[in-house]
Amino acid sequence: MTQKHWRDCFAIRAKQSPVAAGFVLQSLTQAMLFCRKRGFDIHPDIFDLDLGLVGAKRQNKKNRTLIEEDSWSEFTDLLNWLNAGNTPP
Repeated sequence: MTQKHWRDCFAIRAKQSPVAAGFVLQSLTQAMLFCRKRGFDIHPDIFDLDLGLVGAKRQNKKNRTLIEEDSWSEFTDLLNWLNAGNTPP
């Protein structure tokens, strides 16, 4: 598979879902590195692709907390779940 094939494949999907296409591209690159390190013959063109080349985007970073300024509901739900014994051993 050539770089043009990969670029076309991701460009089609990036038009509709750019963040998802970026996530898949990064996951694919990581999987191909894994395979290459274990002796599989991997075409090097996949490693030359970047998010901008295929029209993909990174997901925006955001802070995640259990307690918001005005709501403790998610934290309370977590405590109730833990107290109910639903956690695996």
